[in-house]
Amino acid sequence: MNNILIVESKNDELFLRTVVDHLNLKNIQVDNRPICHIHDYQCLEGLNLNKLILRFEALKNALPKRDIQSVGVILDHDGKKNERFKLINDAIQIVFDSEQLIEDTSQFINISARHGANTYVFKLSCFLVNVQEKGELETLLKTIKTKPSVYADCLYKWKECVKNHFNSETEIKNDKI
Repeated sequence: MNNILIVESKNDELFLRTVVDHLNLKNIQVDNRPICHIHDYQCLEGLNLNKLILRFEALKNALPKRDIQSVGVILDHDGKKNERFKLINDAIQIVFDSEQLIEDTSQFINISARHGANTYVFKLSCFLVNVQEKGELETLLKTIKTKPSVYADCLYKWKECVKNHFNSETEIKNDKI
């Protein structure tokens, strides 16, 4: 029995692998092929439907070889809750044979997928990383830090300086810095 986490970026993958290892969780695998690779120039345009479809197709092709019980999709909220749900639901409808759609975070829906003559069923859920409906993993980590983070705090101050003097960076791009 396997549980799979599909994440948006390599940073998210590394963070979640660390959490899974630290908590000594069994039967949870963080997908080692994030939707958006940090060195992929397309990443600058953000998450898109084609990238998610590719991950879902790879998952569908793995179903005959692995006993997959549940899948979690973890994406950055970025203030786009409804767009994220639509993105996931569009990919579900294209790749799988499912009438259920994601309506909220942290709620599982049943997905069925035909592969050859066989039908496979698993649960799928999504979580949008955020702090008060904004941000991403970096925003969450800044919020929950328990020790001073001198380098990150200095970068934050530098980011504010750039924003105030040039006014060319968006909030999301600044969080990525």
